[in-house]
Amino acid sequence: MGLRDFFTRKNHSRIDTRIISKEIDRADKIDEAHSKGRYSFFENDFAKEYFDRCMKVNDFDRYITLYNMVEGWDDVCNLSLETGEYISSLWREDVDKIPAIHRANVGDIKMDGDIPTNVNLLDIMKNGLINNGHAMQGGFVKGAPSLSLTATPLDSFTGMINLLASYKNNNVIIVLQFPRLLVDKDLRFTTEGAANTIYNKEDNIHIIKPEYILGVIVKSKEGLDQFYSREQLLSVNKEMAI
Repeated sequence: MGLRDFFTRKNHSRIDTRIISKEIDRADKIDEAHSKGRYSFFENDFAKEYFDRCMKVNDFDRYITLYNMVEGWDDVCNLSLETGEYISSLWREDVDKIPAIHRANVGDIKMDGDIPTNVNLLDIMKNGLINNGHAMQGGFVKGAPSLSLTATPLDSFTGMINLLASYKNNNVIIVLQFPRLLVDKDLRFTTEGAANTIYNKEDNIHIIKPEYILGVIVKSKEGLDQFYSREQLLSVNKEMAI
């Protein structure tokens, strides 16, 4: 039984009828997105949790405020359904690790069949990601630079929105993941030696080791934005990796 049937067949006299109407609209928007192979922010676990809270206390004003916000974000979402579900699962399924993103513009990306090819992107996948926030400061920060100088933690619904905002001036998003034993929710190192575990160091420039890179989301000029794993990129483009 679908959500529409649930609300029309059951007696929900204690729930504001306006919320019921919006719940049906929300279900319709998710169905519409899925029909196009697109991920909907209305189905995000955090959004669903907030909507449920509003329903439990029958707070229509808060519900509609959240609805309008999510609707605005959903209107600009171009993540494929598979990609959106994968990104959402990173903090839901692996509680021992914290996902993060890095925005980048790697130049022109071409498709070789179903896999993107780009020399700069392949260099990152093979050799690691330079902490460019540290590098822009000339590498003169005392001690190991914070990961937050180059990566944004993706551990909340707000993080998912950050993912959307990052598309404004960039054509890829590098997706990373770090052990919670080594970093806190703000990507600060929590143990002695954690920086040496995560970084390689060359000429005072700190480079995040490639094993902490999950892959990349490539912005599509025509279709949906798709995630490609590091292994996918390297297996197809070995000859391009620097």
